[in-house]
Amino acid sequence: MKSDQIKKQRLSYRMTQKQFAIALGLSEINGDRYIREVESGRKTPSGLFIRCFELFVENQHLKNTL
Repeated sequence: MKSDQIKKQRLSYRMTQKQFAIALGLSEINGDRYIREVESGRKTPSGLFIRCFELFVENQHLKNTL
């Protein structure tokens, strides 16, 4: 998964990095920093992060179709 895909998806939900981090279950203290580093390409997203991201996107898609 590419960093620009993550950022594009976050922006499509009109969420800040902090809001997105909390929605994905990351720490309120450092979660936004992790998102920032992933989006900038400085950090490779973990497998767990990718899975949480996929589930979040799927859940949002289901909400929009109901």
